[in-house]
Amino acid sequence: MAERRAFLSLLGSLVGSAWIALWIWGRSPYGRYLSHQQLGELGAGSLLLPITFYLIAWTLMTVAMMLPTAVPLLEIFRRLTAARKDRSQLLALVISGYLAVWLAFGIAAPLAWWMMNKWLQDFAYRVTIGWWIFALTAMLALMITLATVSFRAIRAARANPINSLRSE
Repeated sequence: MAERRAFLSLLGSLVGSAWIALWIWGRSPYGRYLSHQQLGELGAGSLLLPITFYLIAWTLMTVAMMLPTAVPLLEIFRRLTAARKDRSQLLALVISGYLAVWLAFGIAAPLAWWMMNKWLQDFAYRVTIGWWIFALTAMLALMITLATVSFRAIRAARANPINSLRSE
């Protein structure tokens, strides 16, 4: 029980620190890099700094907003690995993998949008693809994930705990 409290307090402090960092960053002169629309307006001369700021901001946003949604998954994983000696390393590996997937999405989505715009510029009859298409796709994926997880969580909450204890 003490280990669970320590884990949740560590996770809470990590999420809280990410929110504080985003709040401070938003009020700094570099706050313009938090806006996704301004990335397209920047010149191609110095792309390294804006891309670096974008990736840092995306990672902070993922830690602040998406990592708390993974707490039930992490709790299940913690229970499954409770008897192992290397459970802390395994939990850290799961968290870093979760963040890596969201970071990869943060890289792939704007890159796909940029590549599609460049490719479609060569066509006479083209339709511009707005950034909202990718945001809508991410929201749809999030809704499907949340619906699935919610359904399973409600089913597990309504299940008889004796049945699950017999199988463990």
